[in-house]
Amino acid sequence: MASLSRSWVDGGGNPTDIDNNNTGDAAFREIYYNDGFTWEVDPNDQPFDGRTDLQTVALHEAGHGLSQGHFGRGAINNQTGRIQLSPQAVMNAGYIFGQQTLLGADNAGHCSNWANWPNN
Repeated sequence: MASLSRSWVDGGGNPTDIDNNNTGDAAFREIYYNDGFTWEVDPNDQPFDGRTDLQTVALHEAGHGLSQGHFGRGAINNQTGRIQLSPQAVMNAGYIFGQQTLLGADNAGHCSNWANWPNN
């Protein structure tokens, strides 16, 4: 999966920052899905079994489209050998299992990005 963003530029070709948030103003964003994955819709896809939940990835990539970055940390549990995420969120950097619902950290990140819009 990949996201592509293009920014607005002024007459001199410099990225604009009309809202002064130290981030270039996005003109448009596109999301591409790789047909090399085995896509399915399965909310019970835990842990990752080689299949990829389309709704989870679409929700994650839409988060990028709304200016969300990755957050949280992953660590291997020495007792189980499994990766644990903290906090667990749609916007974690890795795909481990299906996550079709925004969680507290996702909502907090979105509110942080957009709480003052359009006056930020």
